[in-house]
Amino acid sequence: MCSSDLSLEPALNQTITDVVIFAEVIPIDGVGDILGSASPCATRSESELTAVGNMEFDSADLQALVASGQITAVITHEMAHVLGFGTIWQTLGLASGLGGSDPIFIGANTLAIWPPFATALGYTGRPVPLENQGGAGTRDSHWRESVFHTELMTGYIEAPGVP
Repeated sequence: MCSSDLSLEPALNQTITDVVIFAEVIPIDGVGDILGSASPCATRSESELTAVGNMEFDSADLQALVASGQITAVITHEMAHVLGFGTIWQTLGLASGLGGSDPIFIGANTLAIWPPFATALGYTGRPVPLENQGGAGTRDSHWRESVFHTELMTGYIEAPGVP
């Protein structure tokens, strides 16, 4: 993740008008379990949106992800975390019940379009359910796997070949 020691970070000598993402392949936890992690490193003061972020991928899992065709999904998933999915929700007041049994996302735009999605999913619980299982990095920062199943931003990767 982003180092608290800024002397370890690459120097940036330009105006950032979009998002700069640094990525690295490092040992994380061996084969399986954690495939990668990501977060913003610097945000814009006026919006709290990401200006600079970092992604890390587990070196023990990389070749299998490439061989199975899953690497693009994993990279895309981690890029969403850099942009703020699950990583800035608390700062922006977009989540409720974090750490409890039924955490939810409460962003107004998402809530406005939620009812048809809930119907399509056959879900009748509180909108919009966040993951309430797993450890730090999964719980409270992804859509709930038991509701969304194969959605890109659940905290668990699908089997190879499952979109």
